[in-house]
Amino acid sequence: MLWAERFEADNRIVAQDQVGNKWISTVFLGIDHGFDGPPLLFETMVFEDDHGGDMWRYSTWDEAMEGHKAVCAGATSGLSRKQLEEFRDIIEVLIPPLSSI
Repeated sequence: MLWAERFEADNRIVAQDQVGNKWISTVFLGIDHGFDGPPLLFETMVFEDDHGGDMWRYSTWDEAMEGHKAVCAGATSGLSRKQLEEFRDIIEVLIPPLSSI
């Protein structure tokens, strides 16, 4: 019971940032999600258009902070996943693969 009370009361948020249209959140999970190998106690998720997307897990607070910073740095386009996929489809039509040249 003490663990549950502390878990509810303590701030579990490692970091949260808005990057373009993406909300990036890194939190302490409270339980080990590393079923094989090292414990995975922290998680970063990218939310886009109110849906969860990519996810990474870490063993330590420091790893979680570094991972959060890396995810933020990589999420700078401001385009949704759907938009990126549409652009990829257009580019593939306009530029033939090297194997066909």
